[in-house]
Amino acid sequence: MSSRGPRFRRNGKLFACEPCRKQKVRCDHALPVCGRCRKRKAEQECNYHPAPLTRPSAVVTPSDGSPSWGNPPPETPTPPTLPILSTPLDNTFSTAGRSFSVPAGTDTPAYLGSISFSEVFKASTRGHVSDNIWLEPLANVTKSLRSPATYTLPEERIQSGAEILSLLFDFEYINKTIERYCVVSQIVALPWSMLKKSLDSLQSTLRQHPTKAQRYSLSKQIFTQTFIPLQVDEANTGGDFHLTFTGSKLRWEFLGVLFTYIALGSLLDEDHVAGPPRSAKPSYTQDFTRASNLCISFCDRAESLNELLIWLLHGSSILLTFRYGDTSHLAWRRTGDLASSIYAMGLHQDPSTRPHVPFFLAELRRRTWANAYSTDKAESTFFGRPPRLSMRYSSCRLPLDLTDEELIAPAESRDRAIAKLDAAGWNTAGQLSRQSWARIKLLISKLREEVLELSLGPPDRTDAEIREKALDVLARGEQTWASIPRFARYQDSLWNSSLPANQCFTLLYYYLNVKLSEFLLYRILARHGGSSWDGMYKVAQELLTGILVISKQRDRIAGLSRDFSWVSIFYGLPSAAILSIELLRQQQLSDRPHVPLPRAEIIRNVSVFISSLEWVARPDDGNFDLCQGAKLMLEKILDSILDYQPVPSAESLQSAPADPVVWVDELFGGGWMNSGPFLDSLATADPTSWEMPGNWPFEL
Repeated sequence: MSSRGPRFRRNGKLFACEPCRKQKVRCDHALPVCGRCRKRKAEQECNYHPAPLTRPSAVVTPSDGSPSWGNPPPETPTPPTLPILSTPLDNTFSTAGRSFSVPAGTDTPAYLGSISFSEVFKASTRGHVSDNIWLEPLANVTKSLRSPATYTLPEERIQSGAEILSLLFDFEYINKTIERYCVVSQIVALPWSMLKKSLDSLQSTLRQHPTKAQRYSLSKQIFTQTFIPLQVDEANTGGDFHLTFTGSKLRWEFLGVLFTYIALGSLLDEDHVAGPPRSAKPSYTQDFTRASNLCISFCDRAESLNELLIWLLHGSSILLTFRYGDTSHLAWRRTGDLASSIYAMGLHQDPSTRPHVPFFLAELRRRTWANAYSTDKAESTFFGRPPRLSMRYSSCRLPLDLTDEELIAPAESRDRAIAKLDAAGWNTAGQLSRQSWARIKLLISKLREEVLELSLGPPDRTDAEIREKALDVLARGEQTWASIPRFARYQDSLWNSSLPANQCFTLLYYYLNVKLSEFLLYRILARHGGSSWDGMYKVAQELLTGILVISKQRDRIAGLSRDFSWVSIFYGLPSAAILSIELLRQQQLSDRPHVPLPRAEIIRNVSVFISSLEWVARPDDGNFDLCQGAKLMLEKILDSILDYQPVPSAESLQSAPADPVVWVDELFGGGWMNSGPFLDSLATADPTSWEMPGNWPFEL
């Protein structure tokens, strides 16, 4: 978030940083670190003080209401956006048995749209000679939307922060796990070179705080810094961006991002990496998951709102599905927090509307929007619930198809890379990068939103309107898929190419995503008289064949095994179930017209899929029970097909619904998805396994 704060003194001149001001030398006023301090390698000392000659009174008070004691704390420079000066807690007084108050963030409440309460004032003041009469009071009003002037910080919270800091001292394991995760993950927000600088800076800080008492002190310092809005300006570059949230500016948002990536990286199935043995990994992952959740609760209290928090919430929503399963309400709720924060920060608006955002950060924001938007559509489809993020209210463009290193390269190199892109913004070298994945996600997720609108919207359209809309989305979906360069579209032959196996798997995932949208559209068309059921069954066979590639390539993509369960349930279960149900229906109602299907092939493929549900999820996988429930349900249907006993002709002549799912609903006594083992698989697990109540996830 761009939080530049006051740049000018009352005499109209720019603020100088404190080192330049005290030495009475010329400052170039660059943010967050001026050029002179950067050359002297004194980045940690470079601070811009809005009132350098003012000595603040103590803002830290005991929570019991007793008067504070001791001398006023020493003056501490703060970022220029804060009218309330932040004094580090450890410079104030002893902590024994007491709570503390820290200054809350006083920045504006981020994005306010064109119909917000403040817009009328802005509209009224354009060109008015008395702008300054009400703009300053308006700023005070917007500040009031944030937290109060102080917040009581219990000592237990500081202690919890100190405890999770101790998890980061196994530097070798941390570095290797995060680096390994960066290789295969699309959701890693920062380019590896930037993340590596951030890690190096953090570990330098941790080496200076090896004892419990020192970590306690560091925890207090991090809390104080987290209450200060993140300072990002057009002067920031990819090379110095980490300085805004590491070192003396270390924040819980960044630490939460690291804990999340470590937890996700520890789930990768490779044993040669230093760290705990396989038997210890579940508890190790649980520790980092708990630490990630705690960091989010710390940021909630600080009303933090910046890129780091968005990255943390998105990574956490993914992590929770691994820990507790894709049916977890906790993961669904976390995605809701992500959507709320994105709108509050204004990431749904293209960064081009904010001229002071540096290029690399604007592109990362576009990528962040694409990642979050795609995750929202996946969860909405899985649950059959309305999405929270909508393109109807977004102006965010596709990110440019640059590599991470090109994003943060000097302007000349970056411009040369941009000039090589094609007219649509795709790279012409056939390289797949995180920007490529983000572009694909955004393109195909836009179509999924329209599919969800047709599937979940109110029944106020006629059949003709629904058919017209579904056919239109289907046609545009084919055009969209064709518009994606060939190197970014899945083909079975890719497994025999030099493309890394993890990238082949990712391309397969997006192919299945497109096929699922087609599947849902053909089902809508068939239900509303726009086509026969043939199209849906054809796409279902393609979906099932695609999901079985995981079994074929299992050894090559073993490191991504934690992804197998949710991909199998998300794409394999609908196709396997619908095909099995139709075979059973055709068998029991053989005298009825039916769609010609390759019976033997479908039975073989469904059998293989059922077998795969045995191993795609381990017992410690959040989707284990769901996979077992789906397996039992499919076995029940397949057994009914293979052990078929002819029924009397009178029963076979009874009417049957055209929709096979409706038919099987009646066959299994009023709801195959609402009874038996499948429903049992969705039941709440033992609460102790959900890390409650002390560790999960908010302090209210």
